[in-house]
Amino acid sequence: MELIATILDKLIWPITTIVALLILRSPLSQLVVTLKKLKYKELELEFEREAKQILAEAERDLPERIENESIKVTDNEPPAYSRVALPPAEGVLKSWNYIEQQIFQIAENNNIDLGARKSLGKAIDALVGRNVFDPAAAKVFLELAALRNKVAHSNEEAISSEVALLFSKAANRAKAYLETF
Repeated sequence: MELIATILDKLIWPITTIVALLILRSPLSQLVVTLKKLKYKELELEFEREAKQILAEAERDLPERIENESIKVTDNEPPAYSRVALPPAEGVLKSWNYIEQQIFQIAENNNIDLGARKSLGKAIDALVGRNVFDPAAAKVFLELAALRNKVAHSNEEAISSEVALLFSKAANRAKAYLETF
């Protein structure tokens, strides 16, 4: 009898914790997606920290956007990020879509064959290899792509408006750089 009491004494809190997690699984899963930082073992998602780092690199390595009358924004060019109606994740995705299209267009204009399955990494590497893109700018593009991928493959609530705004600022600098080609 004493053996059973000792075993129960050792297992009661772990069992209670597991039962509580099972009962609260749904509410907890909804709470987790609103966090700016999520850490589980070796997996750590810190959108805000990464966005700030990418913006700092973009400010250092890419030119500031200068309004020029010869550059007209058309209906085909979405704004880098609109604070009015777009949810944060959608703003990031739309900003990136334009940048990605421009990179592929620049690669095509430089007679770089990307094959049927276009690869952004391949296009950027080829443009750096031909001295079209500066390596520092290429690094910013790849980091923006990585952050975009994290946003695209996570729940829409996983990033804040502040993170989307940071991405937008970096995307505007990237767009200004791409407009020089």
